[in-house]
Amino acid sequence: MLTVIETTSPSRAPALLDGLMTGPQLEAETGWKERTRLRREEEGLPYILLGRTKLYPTVLVRKWILARLERRTAPRHGRPSEDGVTMLTFPKVSHPRGRNMPRRTESSTSPTAA
Repeated sequence: MLTVIETTSPSRAPALLDGLMTGPQLEAETGWKERTRLRREEEGLPYILLGRTKLYPTVLVRKWILARLERRTAPRHGRPSEDGVTMLTFPKVSHPRGRNMPRRTESSTSPTAA
């Protein structure tokens, strides 16, 4: 692995692209695969297009990830059970056949005797 060591002097002005990461750098930092990074972009991961290159602002990415973690760890709503543990309630899902589909009866599923 090639390591680049830069010496910075205190009088050095920040470079234009300081604080920005490329896709592979972000993947290495977070442990995400490329597909995960692209899915996160669809979910709102902030990035800047510079030509054809996507650059990810480090500060905004960190805030975005922390906001998602806070949202996931927020208390869930539900009704408390008798022992005080919150039970989660889920919406009812309709059957794939729907209500208007005819139901099978035994006469339609059993072979007829000849």
